[in-house]
Amino acid sequence: MKNEIEIIDIDLNDFSTDNIEIIEVDDYEVEILEIEDDIILPNSNLHQKINVKESFIKKIRKKLAKNKIAVVAVCSCTLIITLTSVFILKKSLTPTNEWKNQENIVYNVNNEDITFNLNEETYNTVNINGEYEEKGAKIIINGEDKSDDITIDTSNLNLNKVGTYHVIYTYPININQVKTLYRTINVVDTEPPVITMLGSNIKTMLTGEEYEEAGFLVKDNSNEDLTDKVVIDTNLNTKKPGTYYVKYTVSDSSGNLATKTREVVVKSTYATNTNTVLTNSFTNNGLYLSGIVQNNSFKYQMLLKNKDTGTEQTFELNKKSNHYYNFSLDISNLENGTYEFYLVNNNLELLTNNMNNYSRIIRAHIKDKLVTMDYSKSTVNMTIEDFEYLYDVVIDPGHGGSDTGATNGKYIEKKINLEQSQYEKARYEQMGLKVLLLRDDNNNYGMVMGDESLEDVERKGYAVGYYGSVSKIVYSNHHNSSTNASSAGWEILVPAQATYEDLAVEHKIADVWSKTYTGIINPFYRFYTKDYATATTNNKYNGEVYSFEDYYAVIRIPNKLYNVQNVIFEGAYINNNKDMKYYYDNENWKALSEVKIKAFVESIGVEYIAP
Repeated sequence: MKNEIEIIDIDLNDFSTDNIEIIEVDDYEVEILEIEDDIILPNSNLHQKINVKESFIKKIRKKLAKNKIAVVAVCSCTLIITLTSVFILKKSLTPTNEWKNQENIVYNVNNEDITFNLNEETYNTVNINGEYEEKGAKIIINGEDKSDDITIDTSNLNLNKVGTYHVIYTYPININQVKTLYRTINVVDTEPPVITMLGSNIKTMLTGEEYEEAGFLVKDNSNEDLTDKVVIDTNLNTKKPGTYYVKYTVSDSSGNLATKTREVVVKSTYATNTNTVLTNSFTNNGLYLSGIVQNNSFKYQMLLKNKDTGTEQTFELNKKSNHYYNFSLDISNLENGTYEFYLVNNNLELLTNNMNNYSRIIRAHIKDKLVTMDYSKSTVNMTIEDFEYLYDVVIDPGHGGSDTGATNGKYIEKKINLEQSQYEKARYEQMGLKVLLLRDDNNNYGMVMGDESLEDVERKGYAVGYYGSVSKIVYSNHHNSSTNASSAGWEILVPAQATYEDLAVEHKIADVWSKTYTGIINPFYRFYTKDYATATTNNKYNGEVYSFEDYYAVIRIPNKLYNVQNVIFEGAYINNNKDMKYYYDNENWKALSEVKIKAFVESIGVEYIAP
């Protein structure tokens, strides 16, 4: 078939006959030499006169060019424009069971001997960025199935853009004719855009201050740029204390609607419980925080009081702007105990919390101390104690309970994750290490922590961080899946801000895994991180460092709130049977686990013992 197929748009008024339809497409070069007003076949038994208007003749000459052909049906006759002539095909009045040729006239005397139909004709909708599944067509000629000879052209189909497309099925009946069917495919978008607010979901400000929009990001699966289409609505009144909203709304071209709302709290003055910390994080030496204060005459000092001993220490704050400050606290000179934070004004005022769950640091191993934060009763408290490891290894077997993870029917991710984690736990214990599994059966999600309103995957992130902060080794076991059936091999997902040195053990594992896979199953492998705001992936194989937050909760939450470097190991693609046969059925996953075990135990000074 030629790549260019053109069907002429015909005006019914161009003919004196009725019931005109477009049919076949053939594979001849076309050159219009001459067309008479009246076209009459010389063969008397196929004689028929068609009155062709000059307007139609001009239309054919204008539409058709070399390397393009078109066939037009007129009633029971077919007007065919070939290389050198114009002639008519007509059905015989006497049915037979075969195709006949006569003086370049080709006709089928019994249409019932040919059936040409689409398989699953109702299959005509595919989600954008999804997969098109070819259903095929079936053609029967004189009782014989010729479907294997059908040519299928999907070049018109674009799964990355909403629209109506056609898949073309053709079968060559003879030298002058092909049968053609079309499947109409509607690529649709049913997913709403995703709005990500920059800055805090809750913004606190004083009356009279000017509201500064922190901004937002918007992403849609259709890859539309919707930024300029976002409508911002607010009832904010900065002159009056109260709680207000800033609402972001956007629709994509398919009408899918998304909204996000930022809460804005306007206060007239700050009483004791309204001098708040707005952000905090752990550092190598202690912690960093920023906040807001009551008035401009504030002394920009912080007092820490040890509740156990009564000892008080005062620290100077950095004045960021009117009402705002930041503060880096080095815990090196602080004794053990529980501390209250006070802002020094005319009176001491307890420091209060104005952060959501995702912003409040909880605990971390800092130097030789374990620092634990407490935000009960909305105040900010800190406990310092001598650090000791409670575990050598913490393993998070991914998924569990109703969350099966990836599956292809034969393989279920949650079961494989647990089987691998239990094997690794037993091997570590053979070398005398203390191991904690965050899940020990497939009926539940395992140990979870944090606000019960959060999803289990986020609460698992809190558990990984909490127990990982008192362990020498921590990681999550998962297995991969992809819409690409040929994807195979391994991935290691790591924190965005970790350096090459921070990930020295993981790099060592990756190097050995690569050599193990190479030449066996032609793998696809990655050592990478993923951006929470944009969901883009970024290479980490060369030690790249990024400032964005991590996409996956079991990496993001431990890293941000517990100063714990968790990584995710994914050893194979569950959707790929060939990959899983090598990895799981042939038990090569145990050899890959041993690579991890050896690298980790040696990193903490323990002698590796082979199985």
